[in-house]
Amino acid sequence: MKKLIIISVIVVFACGKDENKPADTTKPTTKLLFTSPAYEEHDNEYHADVEAGNTFTINVKISDNQQLKQLKIDAHHNFDDHTHAHGRAELTKWTFNKIYELAGTEQTISPVLTIPTDAVAGPYHIDMHALDASGNEADFVEIALYISNIPEQASVTGLNVPAVITNGQVITLSGLTIADNKDLTGGKIEILFEDPNHKAIADKDIESADLKGVKSVVVQNFTFTVPANAASGIYHIYVWVKDADGNISDAEAEMRLN
Repeated sequence: MKKLIIISVIVVFACGKDENKPADTTKPTTKLLFTSPAYEEHDNEYHADVEAGNTFTINVKISDNQQLKQLKIDAHHNFDDHTHAHGRAELTKWTFNKIYELAGTEQTISPVLTIPTDAVAGPYHIDMHALDASGNEADFVEIALYISNIPEQASVTGLNVPAVITNGQVITLSGLTIADNKDLTGGKIEILFEDPNHKAIADKDIESADLKGVKSVVVQNFTFTVPANAASGIYHIYVWVKDADGNISDAEAEMRLN
């Protein structure tokens, strides 16, 4: 009788090396190196100014522990929408949105953003979002960019206040002048007196109904009183103006209470 010999063959499939590899949960980092025009840093926030018709260059370094994927830059305005009822050509609320493909574990790029000559003056935000190959997103970096458009936006002059103030003092604004190259129709003027903690003490608003067909406004005899129990520190007067085309202008003055 022939013996039947059965040989069992055990085949062991090696697991792919990535199956035992821990998931990448480390998010990339984004570091702002410099901008042109140069930024200023206040309270861990980046601020920069640029005139319409010029460029704004950002130099930023993105790093990751394994593999970078992309950087998204999104720029948008940061003020109220404005509608135009007078038929005038509308200026441009500038926006920018672009994705830059990245590679490796570290990359420095220098995007150049062009600001159109017809950009509406005012505050804008530039946000930067980095992503790695595993889908981890970095903490976003934001630049507060103020675009000026000198021929278009209203001027604010004559904001004269005492450098040093005292408790109970009455301060009068006389001669504060807001002037626009076209008119202030549909716009708004706000004047704000704030304490060192940015809490409003007094304010005055000049609404659009009072600005119809007006090219300039002179603020006379607007008074405010320093509280008798006011704490020492730096107090501020802010003037904020929006003209008919939505351009935003502002001015600021400081006063010290010893």
